[in-house]
Amino acid sequence: MILINLGGPFALIVMTVFMFLLVPRERIYQLFPVAAIFGSVLGITTYYLLQNVLQAWRFQQMDLLCPAGIPIFMTLAWIPYSIIYFHMLAQYRTRAHNILLILTAAAMPTFYHFLLELNGMFVFHRWPWWGNFFYALIVFNGLGHLVYHRVIAKPGATVG
Repeated sequence: MILINLGGPFALIVMTVFMFLLVPRERIYQLFPVAAIFGSVLGITTYYLLQNVLQAWRFQQMDLLCPAGIPIFMTLAWIPYSIIYFHMLAQYRTRAHNILLILTAAAMPTFYHFLLELNGMFVFHRWPWWGNFFYALIVFNGLGHLVYHRVIAKPGATVG
């Protein structure tokens, strides 16, 4: 196992760098309040339910702080991830672009969990790897679209 207890901080750093590369600074400030709530609640709920309640998987030596088994830095990584996602939703106008965004947004955390599994920081129990993809597809993208359209891009408002 390499980078013991640094999987979460690594995810947070990488997502923050990508956020600053992909999203204009003023847009980050605009999206931060909603993304902070959305990303934190989604991360805490997902990690608590799937690890502690359903016992679908388990993190081991993955993050510096893990109260109740919830990796804090990994959870915080969902904030810049959500900012990127909400920003891209505003930018993409065609159906093909939106489908590509939805599939990519579900594939990225699935791929990262795969890397964590290869490193011994993530163990699947009663959950297939593609379960992460479909979970992210339904929960992250479904709730993400709902939050985006109801909170960020209010009906009749100009987005961009």
